[in-house]
Amino acid sequence: MIRQHHLQFGQDTLIRVLGLATPLAFWEWASQTERVNSVFLPPPSDVIPTALDLLFTGTLNEHINVTLQQVGVSLAGTILVGVVLGVVISRSKLIAQLAEPLVYAIIAAPNIAFVGIFIALFGLGSEAVIAQGFVGGFPYVAINAATGMRQVDSTLVRVGQVFGATGWKMALKILIPSAIPPIVAGIRLAIPRVVNGVIAGQLFAGAVGLGYQLAFYGNYLDTKEMYGVVVWLAVLGVTANFAFSAVESRFASWQDR
Repeated sequence: MIRQHHLQFGQDTLIRVLGLATPLAFWEWASQTERVNSVFLPPPSDVIPTALDLLFTGTLNEHINVTLQQVGVSLAGTILVGVVLGVVISRSKLIAQLAEPLVYAIIAAPNIAFVGIFIALFGLGSEAVIAQGFVGGFPYVAINAATGMRQVDSTLVRVGQVFGATGWKMALKILIPSAIPPIVAGIRLAIPRVVNGVIAGQLFAGAVGLGYQLAFYGNYLDTKEMYGVVVWLAVLGVTANFAFSAVESRFASWQDR
């Protein structure tokens, strides 16, 4: 059984490596053979060393730290507001009818459309960037939380009522714990949207951060450095996705017990 598990893990790893290596090899070939203009799309053999140089020389340290902080604040607000709104939507038909169309409209709208609104409200700076990240993520947590709480066993709810659990006590003791797996799934969906929102906010409203650096290098046509920033954005996104996938699997196995 252990040997089979290791074999499966090795196969999965090989597939992931091939899935990454194949487009990189094609990209390298296209740039080196001048099928594409290497000024606008430099080969990975130039981009990856540049990305490492940006990191190890400390050029990106402040920008990475600021980006992580802004993503963290946006994600914390996303989870808090999303779960609270999910509770309210799941418990009130009237509020659900009022709020759900707006939430779905926010999901459907391109995230970049909110940049101008937040700049007008908060001006240039961190507040607009954090708000941009928040609006990209909270609808996914809210919808998943509301859906999960609506599916809570009615017997469990009645038992809670017998023991005097009503309102927010009911939510904290029964509804939220029972809906943890779909809430976690909603957070996983929200994470890349929060990251994308923060980067979009930094592009237009920030004076620091990876999004700001992306715009800075792009404006001066420093494409190797620009794609180097993209590399670290991809690393950030993939790391967050794998980390939260592990958390989601843990909660899924907990729910099945």
